[in-house]
Amino acid sequence: MAYLAAFAGVLCFRDPGAVVACSAALGPLIALLFRIAHDAGHHSHFRDRRLNSLVGHLCILPSYHPYSVWLLFHNKLHHGFTNLKSRDYIWIPLSKSEYDRLTPVSRAAERLYRSAAGVGLYYGYVIWWRKMMGQPVSHLAISSGKARRDRMVVRLFLLCQLGAIAAASDSVEQFVALALAAVVFFGGAVLADVALARLAAFGCPRALSN
Repeated sequence: MAYLAAFAGVLCFRDPGAVVACSAALGPLIALLFRIAHDAGHHSHFRDRRLNSLVGHLCILPSYHPYSVWLLFHNKLHHGFTNLKSRDYIWIPLSKSEYDRLTPVSRAAERLYRSAAGVGLYYGYVIWWRKMMGQPVSHLAISSGKARRDRMVVRLFLLCQLGAIAAASDSVEQFVALALAAVVFFGGAVLADVALARLAAFGCPRALSN
């Protein structure tokens, strides 16, 4: 409810200070909902798996993650094979020879991704865009129907948000400003928040394996 109230405040308030306050609240609220979805994915909220699944599907939407795809990567690959190079998908370590074979741009990207400044970019591009949303469903070890459905739900959720913003806007400029305030900027902020939480828990991974 707090998330919906903050989102509605961005759309309805005309005072710039109120809009900024509501949009600033969206970042931590989305992060909180993501954590609720995370625990639902581990069946921590209810004994009934269907209730956990429902809560997970709903609470993960504001961070634009397809729930079934996220469950595959997080529960089965990350927790099932933590830090195992051939199976875990996040911050895959490189040997010295593998790193040396990269292009200068790719080497710079690897170092950026493993820094405090680049961890949000890494999660947003490498994990969310390329894996959660972009990896072909034929390469996922889950039902292709579930993956397509949940990705479509994420896209429809975003389109509904953009439609609500368009309806509340009096001009193209206002639409762009509200979209940045309600969706793009703080949607990115929660990706950085998720990645930084991982960084705080496990430390900053090294660019090279020993």
